[in-house]
This record gives sequence, structure tokens and C-alpha cells, in this order.
Amino acid sequence: MKFLINLIIFLSLSFKLCYAETTPIDPVKKLGSTLKAITGKSLNKEETKIFLSEFVIIIEDERGDGTVTYLFDDRNYIRYKDYEEISSGAWRFTKTGVLRVFNKDIKLSWRIKLGKNNDNNINIRAKYDPIGKLYSFNYQAKEDFLSELDDHKEKIAAEKKRKEQEKIDAQKKVEEEKAKLEQEKLEAQKKAEEEKVKAAEEKAKLEQEKLEAQKKAEEEKVKLEQEKLEAQKKAEEDKAKLEEDKAKLEEEKAALEKEIAEQKKQLELEKLYIQLEPKFRKKCIKKALNDLYEVGTPEYKTCIINKGPEKQLKEAEEKKQKSEEDKAKLEKEKLEAQKKANAEKAKKAEEEKKRLEQEKLEAQKKEEESKMLTFASPIDLLPSNVDAIEEKRLNDMRGTKIKINQVQIFALDDSGYLSSGTIIIASDYSVPAWQVKCKLNKGDATNFLSFSKGKSMIEVQLIGTVKSYRRSLGMLLDPCTYN
Repeated sequence: MKFLINLIIFLSLSFKLCYAETTPIDPVKKLGSTLKAITGKSLNKEETKIFLSEFVIIIEDERGDGTVTYLFDDRNYIRYKDYEEISSGAWRFTKTGVLRVFNKDIKLSWRIKLGKNNDNNINIRAKYDPIGKLYSFNYQAKEDFLSELDDHKEKIAAEKKRKEQEKIDAQKKVEEEKAKLEQEKLEAQKKAEEEKVKAAEEKAKLEQEKLEAQKKAEEEKVKLEQEKLEAQKKAEEDKAKLEEDKAKLEEEKAALEKEIAEQKKQLELEKLYIQLEPKFRKKCIKKALNDLYEVGTPEYKTCIINKGPEKQLKEAEEKKQKSEEDKAKLEKEKLEAQKKANAEKAKKAEEEKKRLEQEKLEAQKKEEESKMLTFASPIDLLPSNVDAIEEKRLNDMRGTKIKINQVQIFALDDSGYLSSGTIIIASDYSVPAWQVKCKLNKGDATNFLSFSKGKSMIEVQLIGTVKSYRRSLGMLLDPCTYN
């Protein structure tokens, strides 16, 4: 009889399992009419086995992890939080058919109850707790949860693979940038060597130009002395000729008076034109929509003069009459003109002397510039690896005037501007050994502050004298200026 009863139960459960495969995932329907009958009651051992084999339990179990999902297999269970495994343990049924769940050394008895309208709960009771506590729970088909779990794992794996690829790409990019920088360094070093050779050639050229300039200056000096002697000789000759021409002066006087009158008239008209031109310019100048005259043409001048007031024309006539009184002074003016000509020659000689002095100063300035070392950028000036030997070499450049054509300014220290009117500008400070600092004084400091206007990066040309170099601080140029 006992064997028959067990067989009937087995066949009933088997039938219910087969039926569940073709119906919606509802624990009550999946477990068949047997569970319908016990809805609102705790599941027995066989019903619990079937339920745990088909569903996962979603519950707040008060273990400090919030809402978790229990997945039961044949002997063990796994707790999941957001599809991540957070703990595991064993489970079994007691001899009396009670579900025993092990939390490390703690034994908990579970009684699962499926309620109506999704009002499900589990009574969880510790070993010596006679009553236990009810916990509400939801459930989900195990195969659906496992599918979602697989999707989550695939997503995590894909994300990990993506990050690994990004890391590889970043490392590759760093290697490429490093190789590029090394290539640029080699090219910069090559360019620096070429610049040094070019500077040496330019220096030799400037020395040659200096010698030629000095030779030319000596020749000009000799020439000026010769011209001076010739001018004196000519003055004597002109004086003798003046006596000879005195007899002809009376004959030329009448014609000269007429010529002077015309010149005076033209002079007065020119003066009158200069006075009236600003006032009547708009009335006479040619524009797009008029047919007037171009500035400077005779027609334009005539227009300006004709627009002048009668008072000014009257004054011009009075000045014409006054010119008659000046005729008597003509002889004296002629002699003074000769004297003035001699003075002009002397003045010319003095101007030539000043010109030669200026050329000498420019030649000296050019010589100074030829001694100045020029670099395209800080990369040309500072090596990539600064050891003790390189540090000493760079520090030994103290007193050397250098020019760096392209410097990116990243930093500015204006703490000394208030007290001394100075600021310090600097290139990239990320690598101290490669940094170039420039101390600007007063006007240059003020101009740079006005020019930069808070910009974080500005490209300038630096010209200054090396004051010091240290690997920990970089190079300081003082005095220094910028373009």
C-alpha cells in the first residue's frame, strides 16, 4: 500500500512538471491543482522542491544587502545583487520535511507560502526561535533569470574587453607620441647643429662686413677732406667771379626785379593756398559724385585761392608792394646767399660725419647680434636628458645672450610687480629641467600683462641673457625682453 501511494504521488508530480512546460510561468498553475488547493498555505517538501527548481526568490532578507535574489540548485544556493554573486551557502530538508537554509554557521528554517494576488511570504526562523518572522517576496522563472544573468555577464565581458582595447589603444598612442617626440628631438638637434654652423658663417660674414665698413668709413673721411679743400678753393674762385659779375649786375637788375616780382607773387599765392586749403578743401576736392579737382593739381589750387576771403587777397597785394622795397636788398641777399651756400657745405660735412657715426653704431649693434645664439624653440636649447654634465654646460652659458624664436608661455609670476615692477614668465612647467623663465622689467612687464589678459597660453619670442640653469628650476634669462 505504501509503495502504491508513493507511486501515485510520483506520477502526479511528473504529470504536473510536464504540464508546466507548456503553460505560462505561474507557480500556482505550474504546480497544478495540488498547489491551488494549498494557496495561502505553506508548501510541503515536494512542492518546495518543485518551486525552487523552477523559480528564483526575490526578497529583502535583512542581511544588510537590500533586496537580493536566491538561486537554488540541488545542494547549494547563491545570493545575487544586481546580477552579481554576493554570497552562497548550502540547503537541505530536515527529516520532518522543513527547508533548512545555512547562512555560514547559522541554520534557518524556511516555510514558503504562496498567497493570492502575489501576496507571498516566507517564514524564516532561527534554531531557537519558536515563531520566526514573515518576509514578503517575489519570484521569477529560473530560466528567465539565468537568461538575464547571462546577458549581464556578456555585457560585463564586452565592457571589460572594450576597456582593455581602449587601454591597448592608449598605450599604442603613447608609444607613437613618444616615438614622434624622439624623432622631433633628433630633428631639432640636427636643426640646432645646422643653426650653429649657419651662425658661425653669419659671424664670419659680419666680421668681413665690419672690415669693409671700416675701410669705407676711412675712404669717406678722406673724400670729405678732399671735398672740403675743393669747397674752399671753389669759394675763392666764386669770390673772384662775383667781382667780375658785379658789372653785369645792373644789366640783369631790371630783368631780375621782374622775375622776383613773379616769384614773390607765386610765393604769396602758395602761402595763401596753404592757409586756405584746410578751410575750403571740402568745396574743391574731387569725390565720387562731383566733377571737381584732384588734390595737388593747378586747377585744385586755383579753386582754393578763388574761395579765399578778400581780406587775404588784399594782404597779398600789400605784401607785393612791400616786395618793391626789398629790391634794394637784392645785392646784399645775393652775397648772403653765397655765404649760406658755404654754410650749407659745412653743414653737409657735419651731417656726413654724423651719418658715419650712426653707421659705426649700427655696425657695432650688428656685431653684438652676430654673437647672440639663436634657437628655434626650447627643444633646440635644452636636451631631452639633462644629466650633471649637461647641467654644468648649460649653467656655464651665464652671460651669453640668446634668442628663442618660439616659446609657449604657460606660467606667470607677478608677485614682484607691485614692489619692483617685475614679473617672471615661463614655459611649460611640467618638466622643470626643460623650463625657460624670462624676467621682464617695468615697461615690458606692464605691456605683457596688458597683452596676455589672463590667457593661459601665449607664443612669444624671447631675447635675454642667461643668468643661471638648474635641473630642478630650468633656465633663467635676466635681463630679458619679448616680442
